[in-house]
Order: sequence, then C-alpha cells, then structure tokens
Amino acid sequence: MKNYYAFLIIVLLAISIQSYSSDTTYTQVKLQLKWKHQFQFAGYYAAIEQGYYKELGIEVELVEANNIELPIDALINGKAQFATSTSDIVLMRAAGNPVVLLSTIFQHSAQVLLVSDTSKIEYVHNLVGKRLIIEPHAADIIAYMKDEGVPLNRVIQMPHSFNINMLVENKADAMTAYLTDEPFLLQQQSFNYKIFSPVSGNIDFYGDILITTEQLLKDNPQLALDFRTASLKGWEYAMKNSDEIIELIYNKYSKRHSKEHLAYEAEQMKKLIMANIVPVGYSNPRRWEKTVKIYQEIGLLDTDANINGLFYTDYINKLNIPWKIIIPFSVIFLFLSSIVFFFYRITKKLKVQIKQNKNISNTLIETEKQYQTYFDQGMLGMAKTSLEKGWLEANDIICNMFGYSREEFFKLTWDKMTYPDDLEKDLLQFKRVQENEIDSYSMDKRFFRKNGDIFYSSLTVNAVRKTDGSIDYMIAILNDITERKKAEQALKESEEKFRSFIEDNKAIMLSVDASTNKILVANKAAVDFYGYPKAELINKSMTEINILPVNEINKLIGEAKNHKIDRFHFKHKLANNEIRDIEGYPSPVKVGDKIQLLVIIFDVTKRKKAEQAVKVEHARFKEILDVNPSGIYIVDKKHNIEYINPVIEKEFGQINGRKCYSYFHDLTKPCEWCRNKEVFAGKSVRWELFFEKNNKYYDIFDMPITNPDGTVSKFEIFFDITESKKAEQALKESERKLRESNKTKDKFFSIIAHDLKSPFNAILGFSEILLEKHKKYDDEKREEMISYINSSALRAFKLLENLLTWSHSQSNGINYSPENFHLKILLFETISDLQAQADKKNIQILDTISENELIYADKNMLATILRNLISNAIKFTSNSGTIIISSEKQKATNFLEISVEDTGVGIPKDRIDNLFRIDKNTSTQGTENEIGTGLGLILCKEFVEKYNGKIWVESEEGKGSTFLFTIPNVNN
Repeated sequence: MKNYYAFLIIVLLAISIQSYSSDTTYTQVKLQLKWKHQFQFAGYYAAIEQGYYKELGIEVELVEANNIELPIDALINGKAQFATSTSDIVLMRAAGNPVVLLSTIFQHSAQVLLVSDTSKIEYVHNLVGKRLIIEPHAADIIAYMKDEGVPLNRVIQMPHSFNINMLVENKADAMTAYLTDEPFLLQQQSFNYKIFSPVSGNIDFYGDILITTEQLLKDNPQLALDFRTASLKGWEYAMKNSDEIIELIYNKYSKRHSKEHLAYEAEQMKKLIMANIVPVGYSNPRRWEKTVKIYQEIGLLDTDANINGLFYTDYINKLNIPWKIIIPFSVIFLFLSSIVFFFYRITKKLKVQIKQNKNISNTLIETEKQYQTYFDQGMLGMAKTSLEKGWLEANDIICNMFGYSREEFFKLTWDKMTYPDDLEKDLLQFKRVQENEIDSYSMDKRFFRKNGDIFYSSLTVNAVRKTDGSIDYMIAILNDITERKKAEQALKESEEKFRSFIEDNKAIMLSVDASTNKILVANKAAVDFYGYPKAELINKSMTEINILPVNEINKLIGEAKNHKIDRFHFKHKLANNEIRDIEGYPSPVKVGDKIQLLVIIFDVTKRKKAEQAVKVEHARFKEILDVNPSGIYIVDKKHNIEYINPVIEKEFGQINGRKCYSYFHDLTKPCEWCRNKEVFAGKSVRWELFFEKNNKYYDIFDMPITNPDGTVSKFEIFFDITESKKAEQALKESERKLRESNKTKDKFFSIIAHDLKSPFNAILGFSEILLEKHKKYDDEKREEMISYINSSALRAFKLLENLLTWSHSQSNGINYSPENFHLKILLFETISDLQAQADKKNIQILDTISENELIYADKNMLATILRNLISNAIKFTSNSGTIIISSEKQKATNFLEISVEDTGVGIPKDRIDNLFRIDKNTSTQGTENEIGTGLGLILCKEFVEKYNGKIWVESEEGKGSTFLFTIPNVNN
C-alpha cells in the first residue's frame, strides 16, 4: 500500500512540474507595417532587437507596405497576424471587417495638411476648387475638411504618390502628410509651407495603433496578449533610447532616410506619443466614443453603426497570472536542494517497501478504473506498453508531443524515439526493472519528434506486476521540459549568487518553522541585530525572543502560515535585554512536508516613537483644521469620509462616515473624479470642481497624509472660487463678443469696399469710351457720356462718405439712426446705381412699391441691404432675365415685408443654411463669372436685425430665388 502512495506522489509531482516547461518552438507571426521602414515603427524594431518577443515565445517578421495591398487587407486575408493602422479602424469595424484594437501608440494623430505658400490658401475653406493630394484612408483629414464645410467633392482630388516635389514644383496646392516626416524634407529644400492640423478643428483622433483580427483573439488570446506586451515594452525602450534605435534602423533595416531625418522623426513622435505623460499604449475609451460621434456627425458613419468588439479586452481574460514564472522561480529557485533531498528520502523508503512486498499490483488493479480516467484526461503524456505486444495505449498528449498520429505512434520503437546518447542509461534502468530490483525509475532525457527536432522530457517508467512478480505492463509518463532545462541551467548559475545575496543582505532575515516557531536560518544581519551567537540564535524560538503573550504569537504565526496576513508587529528582546519594535514580512514556503516562514524583519522602534508623537500632535492638528476658513475633509482608502471641518459641514451638511463618491457624485461605486488613486500613490494634486449641489466652483488641493496607525488617507482642501470663476467666464464672454464685433467690422468694411466697385466700374467704362471716341461723338453724345460719369462719381463719393461715417461710428459700435422716409425714393436711387450692371445682361428690374410707402429705418443700412440683394439677383440671373422688388404689409404686426425675386439659377438646398453665417464662406461666381466676397448677405442679416427684423430666402434650384426681409412700417 505504501508503494502505491509513493507511486501516486511521483505521478503528481510529474504533473506539477509540467507547468515549468514550454515549447522551444517560436510562434511565427507577421506584423504588416502601414509604410516603409522608418522611425515610425521604432518600438517594434526595439522589441525584436532586445528579444522581448522571443522571451514570450514569438518570432516576428516585419513586412513593409506596398502599393498593391492595404495593411488591413493583408491582415484580413491572413497574410499577417498583426498590423499597424490609424483611428479609421472605427470605419473598418463598422464596415464589417473583424479587426480589433490591441493598443494605441500615438496619443495624437500625426496626419496633417501641408499647404504651399504660393497657393495663397489662408484657411481650410480656401481649399475649395484647389488641387489636393490625399490618401484614401486619411479619415481624420476627411473629417476635418468636411466639418469645415469642404467635403472632398469640392476639391480637385489627386492620388497620393508620397512625393513632396508635387508641392515644391506647384503641381498641387496641398497634400496630406505625416507631421513626423514630410515637413523635414520641405525644410531641407527651404520651401515655405503652412500646416493645417485637424486638432485645430477639434478633431483629435488617436494616431498609429496596433491591430489584429477577431479570429486570432478567439483562437489564441495569449499570443495576442504576449505580442501586445512585448510591443509596448519595445516602444518604452525606443522612446528612452532613440539614438540607439536610429542607428539600428539605418544599419539594419533601411537607409531610405538619413540619420538626421530619423532624428527629426523621433523628436516629433515624442510629442505625439507623450510617453513622459501617459504610459505607452494608454487608450481612453471616452476619446474613442468621441471619435465615433464625430464620424457620425459628419456622415462618415451611420448613427446605428455597430462597433462592438473593437477592443481586445472584450476577448481576453483580464486575470492573467504568470504561473510559468511564479512557480519555477518561487519553488525551484528557492527550494531546489530541499526537493532533491525529499526525493532521496522517498526513493530510499520506496526501495525498502519494494523488497518487503513485491505484490503491489493487486492494489493497483483495484484502482485501475480511477487510473484509466487519469490516463485519458491527465495533463501529461502517457503510454502503456507490454514487452510482448508493444504499445497498448497512448493518450493524445504524448502523440502530439512527438508529432505523430495515434496509428503512427503505435508503430514506433523506443530506440527510434530516443536520442542515441541517452538510450544506454535508459536501457540500464529498464534492466533493473526487469530483474525486479526496482518497480519504477525517473530520468530526464532527449527524444526525437516526427520532424526531427530534439526535445527534453522528464520520463517516469512504472512497472505494473502480476501476482507472481513478473511484469504485466509498463506505464511511461512524459513531460516536455525543454524550457525548464534552460531555466535550470540559469538557476544553477545563479543559485550561489542567491545564497550570497541572502547571507550578505543588510535586511534582517529569519527562516522559522511554522509549526514549532523555531528559528531555522538566520543571516549575518539577524545575528548582528539580536546580538546572539549564530548557533544560539538558530536554536531559539520566536516565543523566546518575543515579549508578547505566547498565544498572540502563535495566532500571528498561524495567520501568516495560511496567507491571512502579510506582515506582523512584535516586540523582540535582544541579547542585551533591550526591547525593540519590529515589523516582519513573512512568506510561507513548503519545504518537504513542512511549511517554513521566510521573514524579513525591519527595526521600527524609531517609527513607533514617531507615531506616538504624531498621535499627540493629531489633536492639535484637528484644532487647526476646525478653525480653518477653507473647507477641509479627510477620506480613507476605502473612500469613507473620516473628518470634515465646520466649513464643510456648513456647506454640505453632516457627511461623516459616508462614501465620498456616493455623496459628492451620487454614484454607487468609486469614480476617477476625485483623483484618489494618484493621492494614495503618493502624489499631491490640484484640480477644479464644479459642484452641482450648491452651484459653486472649487479649487481643490489633495495630498496624502500618514495616520498614527501607519495607514494613509487623502487630505483635501476646498477653496471657494465661484466669484473668481464667474468673473473669468464673464471676461471670456466679453472677449468672445469683442472678437465677434471686430470680425463683423472687418467684414462690414470689406463689403462696403466691394460695393464701391460698381460706380467706379461705370466711371472707368464711360471714360474709356469717351477717351477713345470723343471725336466721333457730337456734343449731345459727349454730354450724355459725361453725365453718366458725373452721376457715377457722385454715387461713389456718396458711398465713400457713408464709409467714412461708418468708420467714425465704430468706436462705439455701428450707429443705428432710423428715420421716416419713402421706400420708393431710396429704391429708385439704389436701382440707378445698379442699372448699368443689369443693362449689360439685358436684365429688366421691376418694382411694385407704392410711392406712398412710408417706412422707419436707417437709410444707409437699408440702402446697403437693397444694393446687396439686387446686386446678387443680377449676378445670378442669366441674360434677358427679370428681377421684381415688391412689398407687403404683415397682418397683426407693424412690419413691412420686402422681397427681391429673380428668375436666376436658384440655390442648392445644402447651401441655404450657410448663406447668412459669418463663419461660412458661401461666395459663388455669377452666371457670367462675376466675383463676389460672399459677405453681403451676412451684412444684410446684421442690419435687418438692428431693427428687430428678420431675413430669409426661398429658392428652388434652376427656377430662381426670392430674398425676403422685414422692417418697421409707419402707419399712415
């Protein structure tokens, strides 16, 4: 029976050791880059060069982009397992492509618009009709342009050849580019350019990102997680060692860019990656939500678009405990010698038991059913063999281990599977089994896989005997330990260093038997601290050097043994009878069949005295807080409000004992608003909060404080800044209105200057005719021409006079001076000014205004309104068209509705809403290419609203337009 238990122990130990092994074969993957080799992909070069991928069993091939296939296509088609992309992954996902975001590399997009200075493009709006070189997937640029009223159908699109000479040689007016790349090339050529960034339009997308497929995450989530981990580690290294990576890229990957170019790229990327501010790879879900919303607002994404499953965390279990590292380094590394000793004792006992009883097979037969289940469902490679019949059984694990099918495996012989150098010692042990000297043996040996690869495996062979002692069959248990073999070699080399580390460590270290409390090991620092000779200290128990009650000591040791506490406080007596406060950090470890506590001890006597002094000061501190004029409260790590001073109590009520997030933010779980994580991490922070419950603004200062018991709380001061905040907001609003006012004035003067062109055109036209043909004309004709010139000059003078008057009034705003006058007279003067324009296109201007129509308005303003509306009607009406000006009294109001109707080209529906907006440029050429500023209607709107009127347009494309506005009417 004892032999049976020994056998089970061996099997279980073999199972436990399995987790230490791993396959030496690296998983081959491809990373599809979105462009050619350059610093843009520095993190991946660093991860390869530093071995970060291979540490996790991955071998990576970097694939440059080509002109035939997009990176996402290579990913979806299975040509690559990972790829780099941009924020347009949102569009790809919504379009049904099963792509998943693994990590965000650039916190801000590097994509910008480069504009040639010679193109005279001052604003994004000026791109209309210009030659633009654009990439097909420049989503943030497309979003930026569309949001600014310049969709792609309003520019001349040109395919992107990634050649900056298209700008330099004036073959294009603008092009999409990477902020980290093309500007350097333009600077090298001393070429003047402007940069338009989507960020200026509040389009702030993430830049380069790392993506994979949904299928890979489902099939092999660990591979995806390991690739992400190694990549981010590579990026962290690259950002800290950019000069080294520049040399690597230039010498190993590509000399396409000079080292100076790579250095420029690295410097620009640091501003975009922001590794000194946020961890590389950080991704804020709220920014992705905003990105989706922007796409939806500008029509690039449907409002019901589905992007579920965009993030890799939807597929990977967040709890990822690295057992492969924890187990071997905590068990093998620390207690290898103890395990060897344990196996020695087990083997010795087993030999004695074998000699006493050779009929162990009867017991094994009784448990054969249980064993069979373990055989089929276990985690080790197992096979049964008979000396006469060969292989009897083999589980899937052992077949997969060798790379054979079950049928192929059954045809193998042991000598063909075994590495030749290991066969002799294997046969020697097998002979001992045959001679009934032993029933089992274990060894580490090498085997061949089907493909010829060699791997290490731990082998355990157990003989199952018949009642007469002869061998019935044998069980071979194999566990692939190739990786463990490498680790063991490393452990052997470092074991001596580790032992020296413990002995020479300045920290006080004891190893204590968790059952007897006896000290088993004490390093030099412990001997020096306690003052006992080493041999004497080792023979003492924890109760002998401790002045606390024995039951309390036993309780703490027991809790540490069962992982219930991670530290304890004792009072230890030294050899000189001095009492010292100590703080111990125990780590329970199993050595053989016993548990020991490896305890690191710190002398905290001074700290304890300081804590006592803190308690005394605590009362004084509270008194200071109570009389402080600012609001103060203290919250512990569990978010419980521990203290509020009278100011807080008066402002918010009695909230002691409540959760801070439940009161301040009406939430049911901890939130990020209060900066608790940063404070409990040891940082002091300052931030602002608008508290809706009392409609006040606060300037808040948080800092960590240590309590007398050693715990840490958050100390927060509220400074009421409501009044200053309101004053700041009022100032900003005043500045905004002032900017708008200045913009209005600028537009106004521009329009007046535009209106001056009409009379001067008449003057220049008639004077040129008179100059050329005055000898041919008689006196009457010359007098007629001079009369036209004179009347036009008078109109120009009148406009200039108005302009000077407006300019003079701008110091106090536009001077609105309404008066009563007849609309017919003003309309006649206005039509006269524009008659020459209408005559050129044979356009007839009619009016149905009554001569007795008396209105109350500012003449100058109304003249400007009529002049602009009629001039626009002429501009957009073809030859021989008609313009009708009419008026109608509105019922139940004191306003007169005036309309200017034309038979022109009409206005598209998508442009009507922008006609009266000062922030949108709606200038369009007339039917004979007449040029306008696009500002006349905006001034009309401002003047109409001066006397509480309104202006609007009714139009149908191809059938003409009617502009209508209202002004106060004077009752007769």
